[in-house]
Amino acid sequence: MCVFAQYSSQQHQQCSSIERVSCRRFRLESPPDTWRLGAALARLARPGDVFLLQGSLGAGKTTLARGFIQEFLNDPELEVVSPTYLLDVTYPDYENKAKVPGVVLHHLDLYRLENADDRPIADFADIFTHQICLVEWPERLGKYSTPEEFLQIRFSFVAGADGPRVIESSGFASHKHLENPRWSQARIDQIQWQCSAA
Repeated sequence: MCVFAQYSSQQHQQCSSIERVSCRRFRLESPPDTWRLGAALARLARPGDVFLLQGSLGAGKTTLARGFIQEFLNDPELEVVSPTYLLDVTYPDYENKAKVPGVVLHHLDLYRLENADDRPIADFADIFTHQICLVEWPERLGKYSTPEEFLQIRFSFVAGADGPRVIESSGFASHKHLENPRWSQARIDQIQWQCSAA
């Protein structure tokens, strides 16, 4: 059972005003499961949503992001490239086919940054408020670049190991959003998932 808890991940130790408000776990048996969970999240997405994808190399973060992006833009053939070298790949809705028409989708990979506070690559305040963002390696965001509300998606996976992965999805909110958090338990429970929750 998940209850309110201080968010104590390494990158947010100084942000004591952010608390966990919801939680749900998923068991993924294969990469297609990971893709499908990303697609399920895309069907719930709305402007201002920030998804922080945490896990080791090879855990499935980019696979989940690919499912999200292809589903959100209603384009299963869309080539989704890893933003490792580009840092921020944007997907504008040029054809007005997105789940939320006109919204720009950002896929960020901060692996090559030490701290986004020291080297901002985007106007985080703007994109975290008005766009939809998937962030790989959010540990690099830093204290001042961290959004006030987000869904953390943590992959439990050991590199090189076979077998299923468990994903824990946790909603976090700052104190001023606790009464009506963006990622309430009711919203996380709306994720339409074919496999049983872990």
